[in-house]
Formats: sequence, structure tokens, C-alpha cells
Amino acid sequence: MSDLELLVPEFEYRPKGIVWHIVFGILATSAAALAWFFGDRTFTTLIAVIWMILIMRQFKKPALVTLRIDDKGLSIGTKTWEYKELKNFSIAEIETKKRLVITPSGRFQVAIKIPISDPSSVAAKLNHYLSQVEYEESLLESLARMLRI
Repeated sequence: MSDLELLVPEFEYRPKGIVWHIVFGILATSAAALAWFFGDRTFTTLIAVIWMILIMRQFKKPALVTLRIDDKGLSIGTKTWEYKELKNFSIAEIETKKRLVITPSGRFQVAIKIPISDPSSVAAKLNHYLSQVEYEESLLESLARMLRI
């Protein structure tokens, strides 16, 4: 069987406007001030580090990496998962974009969401190795998407 290779973004870029940064800055500053007032210097430092990471990530654009589906497993860039490490997959439309959602085996694994341009060929190829299920976004995933983090 032939391999399937697609170029996909390394991560999902979610642009944030100036209003998002102002609101987050006010919330972070308020939380840091409260933590400082109560003497929790560790939490104050943690808030500052998280804020810096979010600001730095805003300027990094995703590089294109190769999504490869073959008889050995599924590879994204340099990371490869064998099919025995994966539970199932689904093709979901999230924010009007088609995404391949891979569910790893294991209890506390996070679903891998990959924007794809040709969902029918990806589904046809993966149906040989994994079962396709209906994807339901969790409350935490919906909240993170709405907050653009």
C-alpha cells in the first residue's frame, strides 16, 4: 500500500489581538499583586513566566512539517506513533477547518489535532489501521479555543 504524505503546520497558530493582551495583562497583574500581597513569591514568579511565554509564542509562526501515514505508523515531523499506541481517529470540523484528531492509547493522553486539507484521503488511508469515531470536543478544549490559548 502506498504511503500518504502531507505538509501540515507544526502547531495551531491562534492570533491574539491587542484587547486579548490587555485583558490578560490586567488579570495576570491582578493575580500577581494578590500573590505578592499574601507573600507567595513562587506564584508571582510563575505568573510572570507564563505571561512571558505567551507573549513570546505570539510572535512564533508555525513551520510546515510532514504528516506521514504508512504501514509502520503515523509520523508528524520527527515523532512517530505506531498504530498500537493509538486508540482511534476522527475527522472533525472545528472553527470551519477540517482537522485530523488522533486519540492516543492510555488514560491521560491528550488528543492530537492536525489541520488537514484533504480529509477524505487521510480517512481512507487511516481506516486500514484504526477505527474512525465521532469526535466530541471536551469542555476544557472548548474553553482553551475560546480563550485562544
